[in-house]
Amino acid sequence: MKKIIGLAGTGVLVAGLLSSALAAPQATPSAAIQAAIAQRQQKANAASLERHNRVLAELKVKHDQKLAAQAAARNRVREQNLKNNQTRHDRVLAEMKARHDQKVTAQTAISTRQHAATAQDLARHNQVLADLKAKHDAKLAAQKNAAKK
Repeated sequence: MKKIIGLAGTGVLVAGLLSSALAAPQATPSAAIQAAIAQRQQKANAASLERHNRVLAELKVKHDQKLAAQAAARNRVREQNLKNNQTRHDRVLAEMKARHDQKVTAQTAISTRQHAATAQDLARHNQVLADLKAKHDAKLAAQKNAAKK
């Protein structure tokens, strides 16, 4: 059965070639057959080129999709790294601020104690000056009284 179909297909091909060869004005039937074969080959080549271009376009689309997926994956990784870096930056900044606040608080306490001590020293100094002035005034008064006598 296959052989019959093959022969029938060949017969159709030969009949088609002969009909197109006879339709075209040629010098010899052999040249007409060659022209028909060349014409069919051109059609086959055109169909093959069309299939090639279609497959190439499909491959290009797949390749572009692959590149887009890779770029998206890289962007996700980059965004995650940026997020991690920002989180680490915020944490370190908060730690530095806490240490700075502790240092300022300690310095303020020291400064307050020093200020209080300075105020006490100033009060003692003023008291000593007042005592010295009182002694000096008493001495001057005693000398005046002694001079009057």
